Amino acid sequence: MDSCEDFDMCEDLDKADMYLPTKKEDNSKPCNHQEIEDRFREFKQSTYKEIHQLSCALKKVGYSPLCPDFKRRTDLDYIRECLDRMTADQAVFYSRAGEVLVGCYVTPLRPTEVQCGQGNLNLCQYFAAKWCYNIDDNQYVVINGCGAAYPVSELFIVRVPRPEAMQNDREVRAQKKRDSGMRWSIPSQDISGAQKILRPNK
Repeated sequence: MDSCEDFDMCEDLDKADMYLPTKKEDNSKPCNHQEIEDRFREFKQSTYKEIHQLSCALKKVGYSPLCPDFKRRTDLDYIRECLDRMTADQAVFYSRAGEVLVGCYVTPLRPTEVQCGQGNLNLCQYFAAKWCYNIDDNQYVVINGCGAAYPVSELFIVRVPRPEAMQNDREVRAQKKRDSGMRWSIPSQDISGAQKILRPNK
Protein backbone atom coordinates (compact mmCIF):
# COMPACT_ATOMS: atom_id res chain seq x y z
CA MET A 1 0.00 0.00 0.00
CA ASP A 2 1.27 3.47 -0.89
CA SER A 3 2.31 5.38 2.22
CA CYS A 4 1.01 8.61 0.67
CA GLU A 5 -2.46 7.25 0.08
CA ASP A 6 -5.29 9.35 1.51
CA PHE A 7 -2.83 12.17 2.23
CA ASP A 8 -5.26 14.80 0.94
CA MET A 9 -7.94 13.50 3.29
CA CYS A 10 -6.13 14.90 6.36
CA GLU A 11 -8.28 18.01 6.58
CA ASP A 12 -8.17 18.57 10.36
CA LEU A 13 -4.40 19.05 10.54
CA ASP A 14 -4.48 21.63 13.35
CA LYS A 15 -6.04 19.11 15.74
CA ALA A 16 -3.47 16.43 15.07
CA ASP A 17 -0.87 15.78 17.77
CA MET A 18 2.39 16.24 15.88
CA TYR A 19 5.75 16.30 17.64
CA LEU A 20 9.23 17.12 16.49
CA PRO A 21 11.57 14.12 16.43
CA THR A 22 13.66 14.28 19.62
CA LYS A 23 15.57 11.77 21.65
CA LYS A 24 13.57 12.33 24.80
CA GLU A 25 9.82 12.29 24.67
CA ASP A 26 9.56 14.55 27.73
CA ASN A 27 11.41 17.37 25.96
CA SER A 28 9.41 17.11 22.73
CA LYS A 29 7.57 20.18 21.46
CA PRO A 30 4.50 20.37 19.25
CA CYS A 31 5.04 21.56 15.67
CA ASN A 32 4.38 25.24 15.14
CA HIS A 33 1.83 25.12 12.34
CA GLN A 34 1.83 28.89 12.02
CA GLU A 35 5.57 28.87 11.34
CA ILE A 36 5.11 26.17 8.70
CA GLU A 37 2.33 28.16 7.05
CA ASP A 38 4.45 31.33 7.08
CA ARG A 39 7.36 29.53 5.44
CA PHE A 40 5.10 28.05 2.80
CA ARG A 41 3.56 31.48 2.17
CA GLU A 42 7.02 33.03 1.77
CA PHE A 43 7.96 30.25 -0.64
CA LYS A 44 4.83 30.87 -2.71
CA GLN A 45 5.39 34.62 -2.77
CA SER A 46 9.02 34.28 -3.85
CA THR A 47 8.06 31.73 -6.49
CA TYR A 48 5.32 33.94 -7.90
CA LYS A 49 7.74 36.87 -7.90
CA GLU A 50 10.31 34.88 -9.87
CA ILE A 51 7.63 33.76 -12.33
CA HIS A 52 6.52 37.38 -12.74
CA GLN A 53 10.11 38.51 -13.34
CA LEU A 54 10.59 35.76 -15.91
CA SER A 55 7.34 36.72 -17.61
CA CYS A 56 8.44 40.37 -17.77
CA ALA A 57 11.83 39.36 -19.20
CA LEU A 58 10.22 37.18 -21.88
CA LYS A 59 7.78 39.96 -22.74
CA LYS A 60 10.65 42.42 -23.04
CA VAL A 61 12.45 40.30 -25.65
CA GLY A 62 9.21 39.56 -27.52
CA TYR A 63 9.35 35.83 -26.78
CA SER A 64 6.72 34.11 -28.94
CA PRO A 65 6.33 30.84 -30.90
CA LEU A 66 7.74 30.82 -34.41
CA CYS A 67 4.46 29.36 -35.69
CA PRO A 68 1.64 30.31 -33.30
CA ASP A 69 -0.99 28.32 -35.22
CA PHE A 70 -0.06 24.74 -34.28
CA LYS A 71 -2.60 23.37 -36.76
CA ARG A 72 -0.56 24.78 -39.65
CA ARG A 73 2.84 23.40 -38.71
CA THR A 74 2.73 21.24 -41.84
CA ASP A 75 1.94 24.23 -44.07
CA LEU A 76 5.12 25.19 -45.91
CA ASP A 77 3.81 28.56 -47.05
CA TYR A 78 2.69 29.46 -43.54
CA ILE A 79 6.04 28.54 -41.97
CA ARG A 80 7.94 30.43 -44.67
CA GLU A 81 5.68 33.41 -44.09
CA CYS A 82 6.48 33.27 -40.36
CA LEU A 83 10.20 33.24 -41.15
CA ASP A 84 9.89 36.02 -43.74
CA ARG A 85 7.81 38.14 -41.38
CA MET A 86 10.68 38.43 -38.91
CA THR A 87 12.18 41.89 -38.69
CA ALA A 88 15.85 42.84 -38.67
CA ASP A 89 16.00 42.86 -34.87
CA GLN A 90 14.37 39.43 -34.41
CA ALA A 91 15.98 36.00 -34.39
CA VAL A 92 14.94 32.35 -34.21
CA PHE A 93 15.58 30.99 -30.72
CA TYR A 94 15.93 27.33 -29.71
CA SER A 95 14.87 27.33 -26.07
CA ARG A 96 16.20 23.92 -24.99
CA ALA A 97 19.78 24.81 -25.87
CA GLY A 98 19.35 28.54 -25.27
CA GLU A 99 20.88 29.49 -28.61
CA VAL A 100 19.95 31.77 -31.50
CA LEU A 101 19.77 30.11 -34.92
CA VAL A 102 20.84 31.75 -38.17
CA GLY A 103 20.22 30.91 -41.81
CA CYS A 104 17.02 28.97 -41.11
CA TYR A 105 14.81 27.44 -43.79
CA VAL A 106 11.94 24.96 -43.62
CA THR A 107 11.83 21.51 -45.23
CA PRO A 108 8.74 19.37 -45.99
CA LEU A 109 10.05 16.61 -43.73
CA ARG A 110 8.59 15.38 -40.47
CA PRO A 111 10.74 14.61 -37.40
CA THR A 112 10.54 10.84 -38.00
CA GLU A 113 11.90 11.41 -41.53
CA VAL A 114 15.02 13.28 -40.41
CA GLN A 115 18.09 11.37 -39.21
CA CYS A 116 20.17 13.06 -36.52
CA GLY A 117 23.39 11.24 -37.30
CA GLN A 118 23.75 10.03 -33.71
CA GLY A 119 23.17 6.31 -33.46
CA ASN A 120 20.84 6.30 -36.49
CA LEU A 121 18.13 8.04 -34.48
CA ASN A 122 15.47 10.13 -36.08
CA LEU A 123 14.54 13.48 -34.59
CA CYS A 124 11.66 12.07 -32.54
CA GLN A 125 13.85 9.34 -31.06
CA TYR A 126 16.64 11.83 -30.39
CA PHE A 127 14.34 14.11 -28.39
CA ALA A 128 12.99 11.16 -26.43
CA ALA A 129 16.52 9.95 -25.62
CA LYS A 130 18.10 13.32 -24.83
CA TRP A 131 15.24 15.26 -23.27
CA CYS A 132 12.84 12.48 -22.21
CA TYR A 133 10.25 14.36 -24.22
CA ASN A 134 8.04 13.16 -27.06
CA ILE A 135 7.55 15.69 -29.85
CA ASP A 136 4.62 15.69 -32.22
CA ASP A 137 5.40 14.16 -35.61
CA ASN A 138 2.63 16.19 -37.25
CA GLN A 139 4.93 19.10 -38.08
CA TYR A 140 7.76 20.06 -40.39
CA VAL A 141 11.42 20.56 -39.58
CA VAL A 142 13.52 23.72 -39.79
CA ILE A 143 17.20 23.53 -40.79
CA ASN A 144 19.70 26.16 -39.68
CA GLY A 145 22.80 27.36 -41.51
CA CYS A 146 24.94 24.59 -39.98
CA GLY A 147 22.60 21.83 -41.18
CA ALA A 148 21.10 21.02 -37.77
CA ALA A 149 17.41 20.09 -37.69
CA TYR A 150 14.82 21.46 -35.26
CA PRO A 151 11.08 20.75 -34.92
CA VAL A 152 8.97 23.83 -35.58
CA SER A 153 7.24 23.41 -32.21
CA GLU A 154 10.55 23.92 -30.37
CA LEU A 155 11.45 27.22 -32.04
CA PHE A 156 10.58 30.71 -30.86
CA ILE A 157 11.13 34.29 -31.93
CA VAL A 158 13.03 36.73 -29.73
CA ARG A 159 13.95 40.35 -30.20
CA VAL A 160 17.71 40.90 -30.23
CA PRO A 161 19.66 44.17 -30.58
CA ARG A 162 21.21 44.80 -33.96
CA PRO A 163 24.98 45.45 -34.07
CA GLU A 164 24.53 49.14 -34.90
CA ALA A 165 21.95 49.50 -32.13
CA MET A 166 24.34 47.81 -29.69
CA GLN A 167 27.12 50.17 -30.77
CA ASN A 168 24.88 53.22 -30.34
CA ASP A 169 23.80 51.98 -26.93
CA ARG A 170 27.42 51.49 -25.85
CA GLU A 171 28.29 55.00 -27.03
CA VAL A 172 25.37 56.51 -25.13
CA ARG A 173 26.28 54.63 -21.94
CA ALA A 174 29.94 55.64 -22.32
CA GLN A 175 28.94 59.28 -22.77
CA LYS A 176 26.68 59.14 -19.70
CA LYS A 177 29.52 57.60 -17.71
CA ARG A 178 31.91 60.37 -18.79
CA ASP A 179 29.32 63.04 -17.98
CA SER A 180 28.64 61.44 -14.62
CA GLY A 181 32.34 61.32 -13.79
CA MET A 182 32.76 64.94 -14.80
CA ARG A 183 29.75 66.07 -12.80
CA TRP A 184 30.84 64.34 -9.61
CA SER A 185 34.46 65.41 -9.97
CA ILE A 186 33.74 69.15 -10.18
CA PRO A 187 33.90 70.95 -6.80
CA SER A 188 30.88 73.05 -5.95
CA GLN A 189 32.84 76.32 -5.98
CA ASP A 190 34.05 75.63 -9.54
CA ILE A 191 30.64 74.83 -11.05
CA SER A 192 30.14 78.31 -12.47
CA GLY A 193 33.55 78.26 -14.09
CA ALA A 194 33.00 74.79 -15.51
CA GLN A 195 29.65 75.86 -16.96
CA LYS A 196 31.37 78.73 -18.75
CA ILE A 197 33.93 76.34 -20.20
CA LEU A 198 31.41 73.70 -21.26
CA ARG A 199 28.84 76.16 -22.64
CA PRO A 200 29.25 76.40 -26.45
CA ASN A 201 29.92 79.80 -27.95
CA LYS A 202 26.92 81.40 -29.62
